[in-house]
Amino acid sequence: MLKITLPRKKIPFITLAISALLFIAAFSGFKIPLLNTPSATGAPFNKGKTCAQKNCHGGGHYGGSITTQLLGDDSIPVTDYIPGKAYVFKIALIPTKGVPGKYGFQTTCAKVADLADINSWGTLPVIEVNKLDKGHHYVEHADLVNKLDSGTIFVPWNAPPAGTGDVIFYTAGNLANHDYAPTGDQIVNNNLTIHEVASGLNPSITTNNSRTEKNTYGLFLYSRNGGSGLIRFHNGAGQQKVQVIYTDMQGTTIQTAGTIANKGDNIWSIPQNKLHGLVVAQVITQDGVRTSLKLNLTY
Repeated sequence: MLKITLPRKKIPFITLAISALLFIAAFSGFKIPLLNTPSATGAPFNKGKTCAQKNCHGGGHYGGSITTQLLGDDSIPVTDYIPGKAYVFKIALIPTKGVPGKYGFQTTCAKVADLADINSWGTLPVIEVNKLDKGHHYVEHADLVNKLDSGTIFVPWNAPPAGTGDVIFYTAGNLANHDYAPTGDQIVNNNLTIHEVASGLNPSITTNNSRTEKNTYGLFLYSRNGGSGLIRFHNGAGQQKVQVIYTDMQGTTIQTAGTIANKGDNIWSIPQNKLHGLVVAQVITQDGVRTSLKLNLTY
């Protein structure tokens, strides 16, 4: 009988390795990290869904919550960004029941006006990656198997160019039990809107003589999107209580409020419901320094 021997086809090593990994995963419940992970921050362009709605993770009960902040100089939270300036986006995943085994996150940034993608993330640490999915960039934890040991996460972010307008961060976090299964994990999410300081500092309407150097004070007018909506108070001392007082040109008090001024720059919104025309803004610090600024408010 004639015996025919067919040539053997060599199987590449990488194919064998992937096949072995898949075989082990199938019998161990091990979750394989996917290159195309779900985009599920709760954003409108994610159809409002997080991993909890996509059945990726859920069923956990850590009493968890999420907070997000944009940090400026000296790690001070800000509500307005200066175009082109470097910031840090901070995510805090906070459990109140039990101790999660690991943490995970995903965040994205978009324009408030039309939800267009804002991809101005800085140089990421090795534990974070930036991925593009359906026209939006997402920063998330890089190791989809082991995730993160801490629920406090810092992501470098550079403010976009002037004229971008207000931006919004959509963020989802995972407080996970680290059993390599989708159950027993808690998903939390929120969003954070940050306003653009469109024209930055306008020194031509500054009426006080304070200089923004160390151990000095200064009060300045900012404008947001062409309006006169913000003041910046530079506090040269340490954190302290201050009074912010608005008066008319005759010195009659229109509105007053107490707040805390952090060291360095503090940006506050000017109340628009009561203040119109020529008014004087005054900041009186706990250490007795009074700084004033004349404003011509036209809304």
